[in-house]
Amino acid sequence: STQGYSSAASDVYKRQLYHIVTVYTLIFGLIGAIVFLWTDYILKYDWLSIDTVTLKSNGIFNSEQAFAVMGIGPKDNIFSMDAAELEQRLEKCPAIRRAAVKRQISSNPTLLVDIDARIPVAWIDCPELGVHPGDAKYGVLADKEGFIFPCMEQVHLPSIPVSYTHLR
Repeated sequence: STQGYSSAASDVYKRQLYHIVTVYTLIFGLIGAIVFLWTDYILKYDWLSIDTVTLKSNGIFNSEQAFAVMGIGPKDNIFSMDAAELEQRLEKCPAIRRAAVKRQISSNPTLLVDIDARIPVAWIDCPELGVHPGDAKYGVLADKEGFIFPCMEQVHLPSIPVSYTHLR
């Protein structure tokens, strides 16, 4: 009779252990399937690439320039983008005072980019350092607060005055 009781308890324990192992196997299998589908299928679908870029800028940046600074392209998957990281990349650009980036995920994935660019008011001219006004590749600009920043090659600037600087 004691043998029967321990055998019944053993069977209950084995069934419980079987159910626990089965549940954990299903959970880990489901997690593995989700990770596999996410990395191999969802992140590679064209329909999840950026469909629209809504750019709000006060000045010299267009969407192509914003893409270049953020290091992304229009075919990149919107789920693989970290808006905070893209914002940091924009704010590291000296020609940008502040930036905000948001992802809008809907039937047409949209990247919302708001750029507060520095508006140049003068070219810096310092021949001793090889800095010449109007040089889009190596030129240096200043905004109204006196912040000095490099010119970006792809930016087309209106005619602005030149500030001459000479080293002694």
